[in-house]
Amino acid sequence: MSDLESVLASWLRTHGVATAWATWDDGRRALAAAGFAAEMLGAGATEKRDVVLVEVAPGDDEAELTRLAGLATKALVAVTPNTRRVLGLPGARTVIPLLWRIGRVRERATLGDGGFALGLLPSAVRARLSPGEAFFVDVSPRTPQARRKLLRTVP
Repeated sequence: MSDLESVLASWLRTHGVATAWATWDDGRRALAAAGFAAEMLGAGATEKRDVVLVEVAPGDDEAELTRLAGLATKALVAVTPNTRRVLGLPGARTVIPLLWRIGRVRERATLGDGGFALGLLPSAVRARLSPGEAFFVDVSPRTPQARRKLLRTVP
């Protein structure tokens, strides 16, 4: 089981997720390997699922990510390049404020198979050397008033 699959299995069970969309094929396969039935998200999809799994890169369109988060009733799970990496992608740190604008970041995990040698390093060093991260962004309404408003807007 890959890092992404084990993180997904843990998070989705903890948060009571039953249905999911994936925006890329490897994400769909990771959800399936974690034991969840997932479908590929089509271009014109409007049906909501508990979770939407997306790949996020620096410079991605905020409006598109907000639209995808709107298709999730519980959370958006974002897989990104490592935002803490020493020699990472330029602009990778801009992903975190974007995720916070979409919802509340509840979980964060380091992804990547650095092999046996990376596993021996302290976690702070491992976090800076891994190629990717995953974020669990809670998009559920925060207050009873927000929940009622959401229920009125759902067709």
